[in-house]
Order: sequence, then C-alpha cells, then structure tokens
Amino acid sequence: MDDEQLKKEKKERKRAADKKYRENNKEKIKATNKAYREKNRDKINEKAAQYKKDYPERIKAYNKKYRENNKDKVKASKKAYREKLKKKM
Repeated sequence: MDDEQLKKEKKERKRAADKKYRENNKEKIKATNKAYREKNRDKINEKAAQYKKDYPERIKAYNKKYRENNKDKVKASKKAYREKLKKKM
C-alpha cells in the first residue's frame, strides 16, 4: 500500500509540474507542435484518412455534434458557400 501510495503521489506531482510547464511555455509548445506538423504532414494526413475509414460512425457523430453546437458557424459557412456558387454562375 505504501509503495502504491508513493507512486500515486509521484504521478500527481508530475501532472502538476507538467500543467505548470504548459501554462508557462504556451508559445514554445505551439512552435514545437507547428514544427512537428510541418515535418510530418504526410504521415499525419495518412493516419487521419485511415482513422476516417476505420471509424466512419465516430466521424459522423462528431460532425453531427459539431453542427448542433455551432449552428451559427455552420449557417455562416453555408451562406458563404452559396454566395461563392452564385459568383461562379
């Protein structure tokens, strides 16, 4: 029990330290993430495409939830798309 409790406390301290680091280094983390995404763009896109193929029901559920929670954004996007089509004609 004592060993288990020590592990738990160590985990909590690490979690707190990580949270503090993330709060104090937001720009550094953003830059690191951006560099990673630029370097591994193809790999990320492949994994995303594979995920969409493997879990289409999850993607549909996510999209439905997004549309329900962001009706104003969806409406504005549809309106902009219709205007773009009108200009093409």
